[in-house]
Amino acid sequence: MKAIDAIKLKEVIETTHGANASAFKDLFALGCWLHMTGHQRTGHKLVRDVLKQLPEAGHKMYFAELLENLGGHERQWAAEIHAHLEVNELFE
Repeated sequence: MKAIDAIKLKEVIETTHGANASAFKDLFALGCWLHMTGHQRTGHKLVRDVLKQLPEAGHKMYFAELLENLGGHERQWAAEIHAHLEVNELFE
């Protein structure tokens, strides 16, 4: 299995949402945290909601891989997405 990261996702969010990118990155990281802390259904929904707000063209398979592999990658992806410090502190 190839390694999956959220670096590409960070770039897509920033390109798509510009000044509002931080809100989407925070929501993605919060979804990761919820998933990691036992709220899998809610966390998965928040991550999916962020992905739905992004253009699928050229990214559809990548987004599907993110959703499919969320478990076990939550901490890594939250760090790679560069959410606000307050959100990142939840993972400590």
